[in-house]
Amino acid sequence: MLKSAAQTQKQINLVKLHEQSKNNLEQEIQNYKEEAQKQRKIIYQLEKERDRYINEASDLTQKVSFITVVVVVYVVLVVVLVVVAAAAAAVVIVIKFVFLSSFYKCKIRLSPASEPSVGKL
Repeated sequence: MLKSAAQTQKQINLVKLHEQSKNNLEQEIQNYKEEAQKQRKIIYQLEKERDRYINEASDLTQKVSFITVVVVVYVVLVVVLVVVAAAAAAVVIVIKFVFLSSFYKCKIRLSPASEPSVGKL
């Protein structure tokens, strides 16, 4: 009887040990589940942040493209204005040249007798 009581106690101890191991493993599984849930939340937040940065980069790319177009248009307008100003200056020079040429031709055609009358004015 003593032997069977010892064996029964040994079995009870083994059952308690298995129960303790089972409880430990269940607790570890629960911890892993909680950690996995935390990591899913972190992944979700990182994906949201990634999408936000992608949208922000897209917006900035559009703004840079728009600014580039504006700068190109501005440069073209400045070049056109410079060309127009140069053309206007050339026209003024041509008009002065034509006027002065006409004036000198008229003066050259004047007779020597009429020159003193021009000087009296």
